[in-house]
Amino acid sequence: IFFFFFIILLTTFYHTIGNSSDKTSSYQRIPNYDIDLELSENKNETDLKNKELEHTMYEKFDKLSLTNNIKVKNAAEYFDKSIYIGEMKDTHRNGIGKYFNRQECSIYAGEWVCNFLVKGTIYFKDGSSIEGTFEFKKSEGFMKHTSSNGIITQCNYVKDKKQGHASIEYPNGDILLCQFTNDKKFGAALYKTDNVWFDQYYINDALIYQHKKYNADIPHIKVD
Repeated sequence: IFFFFFIILLTTFYHTIGNSSDKTSSYQRIPNYDIDLELSENKNETDLKNKELEHTMYEKFDKLSLTNNIKVKNAAEYFDKSIYIGEMKDTHRNGIGKYFNRQECSIYAGEWVCNFLVKGTIYFKDGSSIEGTFEFKKSEGFMKHTSSNGIITQCNYVKDKKQGHASIEYPNGDILLCQFTNDKKFGAALYKTDNVWFDQYYINDALIYQHKKYNADIPHIKVD
């Protein structure tokens, strides 16, 4: 009797572990992914705002289109309610896909290798995003970063830090052509506002010098 009771307990345990690991199937919009927006006794205003933000990010994730080159589309729901939709190899994210990270409330979309996003876009909960290539979750190579207030920075990244020549475009049309050293503006720069160019000089992100230079567009400036 004790032996059979032990077998039943062991089977139940493995079943529970299996349900909490990666689950894949032919793709359909996952119906059990529910985000409760109702305010209850256990929820305060901050909790509700967090849930609303999570719901908004999930809707964005759900509407995000993937390339038509995908041959096999799978859906995986993880123990923390994070979701991956796209190509897989065994239980790993491998190929083209999108991933909703519920812990971070962020979206990863693009090309995957062994569960790591190597090329694509990350959308953050504050409305910002970064697009380019990644190595072990760090930005590496030429990237395009869009801040939550619409500032677009294009620059080379080394181990998650901006390095080298950069182009920064502001929502009002202003442009800054500068250089970064260890994630900070450093050295000579050009700044354009109202079709007027200024010479600038930065040290550790601080503007040290500015002088009017041109009243017209400067041609042939390109950030590599």
